[in-house]
Amino acid sequence: MKIIFTLLCASFFLLFLSHCRKGGSTMRGYFWTRKNNGPYYLYINDTLKGTLPYQEQPPKCGDPDLDQKTRFVLLTSSTHYIEVRDQQGKTLLLEKYELEKNEHHFSLSVSMKTPNGRNQHVISGNCSVEEIGF
Repeated sequence: MKIIFTLLCASFFLLFLSHCRKGGSTMRGYFWTRKNNGPYYLYINDTLKGTLPYQEQPPKCGDPDLDQKTRFVLLTSSTHYIEVRDQQGKTLLLEKYELEKNEHHFSLSVSMKTPNGRNQHVISGNCSVEEIGF
């Protein structure tokens, strides 16, 4: 009987911990720029994700052609380094994302690591559209 009770308590404890853990979810990230004299390349955690699309007007979450207007990246609940480089490989922007997301909590902290960098986020539900400037 003690073994069954111990196993039952351990199961409830593990279930409780699984609901309280940090992270565990993703956010749909869409990146773009108003700078049109590129190409500019988007890197996340030192991995090339593609060119950074140019737009005159800000796209919005829910736009039917959002994937064509922006560079889509699925961001996991974690720390990410977002970097934009020019054709010569020079870093134009570096920012640190700290994304914490699960079914009960959402937190996004962004710190700029380059002096001329700027960004503007529009977040709606599970969607983040970010204009990147440098």
